[in-house]
Amino acid sequence: MTIIDDHSLLSQQQLDLLKQCAAVPFYLDTIGSIDNILTKLKVDVIIEPGIITRSIPRELEEAQDYWNAKKKQADVYMEERNQAERNLDIISQNIEAWRTMRLRGLYDPKKNQIKLFPEEMRQEYGGKHMDELLVSTFAHETMHAYFNRSGHEKYPYVLFVEEPLAEFGMLLYLKETKSSYYDWAYNDVSIKQTCYKYGAKLMDQYLQGDATLRDYLQSYKIQLADYVIPSWKNNPISLPQSLASNPIVLGGKNIFPQWHNLSYFYDKQTDTLGLDGDWTGIDQMEICRRYGANPQNIYFADRFRCDELSDGCYRVYDLAYISETINVIVSPKNKTYKQGSNGIPILRKDNTPCLRQGLDGLYLIRRNDKWGVVDKQLHVIVPFKYGHVCFCDENGLFLVESGSQSGQCGLVNKQGKEQVPLIYKEIKKNSDGTYRVQKDGEEYTIDKNGNRTH
Repeated sequence: MTIIDDHSLLSQQQLDLLKQCAAVPFYLDTIGSIDNILTKLKVDVIIEPGIITRSIPRELEEAQDYWNAKKKQADVYMEERNQAERNLDIISQNIEAWRTMRLRGLYDPKKNQIKLFPEEMRQEYGGKHMDELLVSTFAHETMHAYFNRSGHEKYPYVLFVEEPLAEFGMLLYLKETKSSYYDWAYNDVSIKQTCYKYGAKLMDQYLQGDATLRDYLQSYKIQLADYVIPSWKNNPISLPQSLASNPIVLGGKNIFPQWHNLSYFYDKQTDTLGLDGDWTGIDQMEICRRYGANPQNIYFADRFRCDELSDGCYRVYDLAYISETINVIVSPKNKTYKQGSNGIPILRKDNTPCLRQGLDGLYLIRRNDKWGVVDKQLHVIVPFKYGHVCFCDENGLFLVESGSQSGQCGLVNKQGKEQVPLIYKEIKKNSDGTYRVQKDGEEYTIDKNGNRTH
């Protein structure tokens, strides 16, 4: 384990304290101490300057969107509506608390670093519990690093499970190492205004004899939906289990798809459902219109019901049910679906992509939140770098938009080259093969090579 304090924010005594606490025997699975965990996972500990107010996590906002949609869909089923309302109340309370929440520390999975913020810690509790804050925060962030170990790092960060679980892991560490900081840390967790506080309740349950919580801590991360919220008021608490026991068989393989920004197209002639979107490779989900396509322009199988509810909302059946009645085939050309891949093409029985088709057998799909075009062999024609793509015209050109706030437009040829640069506010095709463009408040005509004609 390496601790880097380039700004000399901690005293030598405090640095020694962290090293001593890290070396104390504490077992998670077969790893025998915090030092061993961080050394094995090659995690550096960085002592960072500054006092930072946390931004509201994207996961909270996405969970709020999900449960708002569920609430609107649940008009007929009172229990579903009540559950959605309960979860929305929990989310709202957490969002409000997060607005003033300052960072004691964080684990950055991209850099594989734990960062501690001692300047913030000195402002808490009148500066009287600096050592307790350092050690408890250090242990909490170590739990996040442990959750991200090899084989588990591909699973999503599930805020309402992972944060209480990291607090439970921290308390378990302090308890089992007989730290004098345990009682203080337990009280600190209990009085928090966010879901972190439930870590204390998990600790209570563990001390009352629930050994399964330690097993859960050691096996996490697992395959969970990222919007899940446990019933924290239940006694005992029942943490969500992995969805791995309910796979969907696609192309003869067991996978657990979770799609975001979903596009899906039903091919009635071959009775095949095609999907495309942002893929995380985690769990089965209820298909919902995240992509934003007009439901009138989507064709469904006779047994694939889409019930229109109030406020323009639609209820559709989940992928597990659909896959029993419709042919859903994962492209054999996709070699990375086990780790998760963005925008997986789905094939028809004749091995052509089950996606919207344009001229010359080309297909528009979306990957990593950007649009591009592939051919029947799934070769990339237009790279996935645009906010919007229109299919090619008789000139063999695609109208593309940058997707930025400026909304600049251009034309791309079938070799993926920008034949007309993205410098125009608007481009419209004329009947004679020229284009009407708008730039800097002026309108004029260009040819297919971008030359101004009049």
